[in-house]
Amino acid sequence: MLSDEPNVRQLPRLLVVDDDDVERTIICRSGFQSGFDVDAAATLQKAKQLVCERKFDCVTIDLGLGAECGLMLLQTLSEQSRLIPVIVISGACQKMLEMTAEMAQLLGFDSHIMSKPLNLIELHDVLDGNYRNTSIRRSLENLTKTAELRNIERRK
Repeated sequence: MLSDEPNVRQLPRLLVVDDDDVERTIICRSGFQSGFDVDAAATLQKAKQLVCERKFDCVTIDLGLGAECGLMLLQTLSEQSRLIPVIVISGACQKMLEMTAEMAQLLGFDSHIMSKPLNLIELHDVLDGNYRNTSIRRSLENLTKTAELRNIERRK
């Protein structure tokens, strides 16, 4: 039997994009501990593929992905109107991090910039904040959709 009540227990999805195996694993574990269902990508191509296949509620991006730049994922997300919270985690110089923050803001993203070496306490705080916001937003959207469906059924 299907319930008409919204499913508010579904975990939000986090995409972790980092070409360093150790960093990617640490960020994935932090995301899991913060309550996210986590997917990971080591390349920009894999990240773009995942973004096209799934809906994510938050993404962490390393700027240096081998010969590619993680900023290109922001462009892909923007083109698909997926303005989700973005956490840039990079060992790039301060000027590059500032320029990244400006670009993310211009594209309409809520972003947080973190430099490497990674501060796990800060990462947990940022992920926990995004989880709470995502969870509330998803619950309200589901409740609104349920109410709209009930109103449509009553009009019939």
